[in-house]
Amino acid sequence: MKHYLSGLLPLSMALALTGAATSCVDHDYDLSKDIDLTINVGGDLTVPTSSTDRYTMAQILDLDEHSSIKPVGAEYGMAEGDYVLVQGADPTNTSVSIPRQTMNDVECNATTVTVQFIGTGQGGTAKVTLNNLINDVSISESEFDESVKSLSHATCDIDVNFRITAKNLASLAGDFTFEPGFTVNFPEYWTIKVTDANLASYTSAQGSKLVFTKSHSVSTGTTLNLPIKVTAIDLTNVPDGQGLYAPGRFRLEDKIVTSGPVTFTSAGLPAGQNVNVDFEINPEVPTAEILTVTGCIDPNVTIDPSQFAINDVPDFLKEPGNNLDIENPRVLLTVTNDSPVEINVNCRLIAFDENGDTQEVWIGSDHDTAPVTIAASTTSVICVSRTGEGAPQGVIVVGRLFLFYS
Repeated sequence: MKHYLSGLLPLSMALALTGAATSCVDHDYDLSKDIDLTINVGGDLTVPTSSTDRYTMAQILDLDEHSSIKPVGAEYGMAEGDYVLVQGADPTNTSVSIPRQTMNDVECNATTVTVQFIGTGQGGTAKVTLNNLINDVSISESEFDESVKSLSHATCDIDVNFRITAKNLASLAGDFTFEPGFTVNFPEYWTIKVTDANLASYTSAQGSKLVFTKSHSVSTGTTLNLPIKVTAIDLTNVPDGQGLYAPGRFRLEDKIVTSGPVTFTSAGLPAGQNVNVDFEINPEVPTAEILTVTGCIDPNVTIDPSQFAINDVPDFLKEPGNNLDIENPRVLLTVTNDSPVEINVNCRLIAFDENGDTQEVWIGSDHDTAPVTIAASTTSVICVSRTGEGAPQGVIVVGRLFLFYS
């Protein structure tokens, strides 16, 4: 989201020359010869009348191309030929973006459980069902972007390496087979995805669950690595004190639960023999980022003060008692909304005079004025003026601007 601020100060000028004269007209007398009639109006404003050519105000005021006063009123919603005072400085601009948010504090505990296999005599095979093996997981960040005021949903890039190692305490050579239906249950408000081709050949991501769809075997003492990616988190129903629980503070604390059938096969396992096996489950989270959020975003945008000089003002305006009255000063605020959602604009404009006194104009629904909304992926121009009128076509007119002038 980008903001641009520029100034446009229209000027209406009227020059009235009144007088009365009587004369005898001799059509044989050529006014272009010998006589130079000049009208003086204050200061150095002169109107040469010794030529029969048409004179424009631009010639009378003798404005050069760098003058702040320009005869381009039609470009600014005024009449053709009206003069405007145009501030020609480069626009002041600022950009607002919500960067990817890295979670710097991630903790997962390892857990170990001992289970007993009993040989069945069928080729040295034994089978058990693991019930609700629990690993705690905590993801937090104490420096979350404070322009995010509330969160209901987040898309994520969180890598989880879920490791399972089985060691039989009798040192029997063999294989452990994780059977169809073996499941790793991540927090139910997570959405997970399998990106590893090998893992996808025997498991399936089903919402927040990683479910074995085919048997998969590993040797005794070998670690089974299950790499998954968390792609989204629904924060609408997280417990109190979690999610974005305070300005700039984010926390999730939950459990990963593992359950399901496991078969142990070893030629050295006779019928009826007991074998104790340690299952060590160790989840790790090497990276955790929040990519996009759904919620309330309220960035604080500060635009640097804009200063400009009024150049090449006609000398007669500098005479004592003559004042330049800017009829309808206007400030244009250009807002580019690069986000995929509509934004609501609220802002305050402050004008300072040479003594440090200020005047303020508030814009937006937070300040009891008409709401100003910018549609997704669009650019809009907001015009603030003294009269509330005269904005270029297609520009949003809001507020009334009262600037110090002399």
